[in-house]
Amino acid sequence: AWLDIAMDNVVHMAIFAGIAVGSYLRLAGSEDAWIPLALGAAAILGNGLSFWFVTLAQKIKSANRWKTPVQAAWADFMLKNVASRDFSVVVLLFAILGKLDWFLWMASIGSVVFSLLMLWVIRPSATTSV
Repeated sequence: AWLDIAMDNVVHMAIFAGIAVGSYLRLAGSEDAWIPLALGAAAILGNGLSFWFVTLAQKIKSANRWKTPVQAAWADFMLKNVASRDFSVVVLLFAILGKLDWFLWMASIGSVVFSLLMLWVIRPSATTSV
């Protein structure tokens, strides 16, 4: 199960990198050409951190080491509702519309925000259970 999730994340990071490089090549020569590369790097970093924090939350959950029921509820909410990363339909929609650069903005901001939220949720229990 862990390997499946890990490889899904590798694919997501490759998608972010591919879109970033494609956008960069489209803008090559302009002074804003660096922006897609920075967004792609942010999306990849956010995705990697999110994977790490989700894995940690799953370990805390399986060991039943949440400090409070509220924290457990928040973690369950994040893992069930927000961590669903099947975004292939969204990528396809943005590709059809010719707006993959918009997707890259959303992916970079969204993955970093999600990783920070996961850190906030697991932080109190992670310090005592790992």
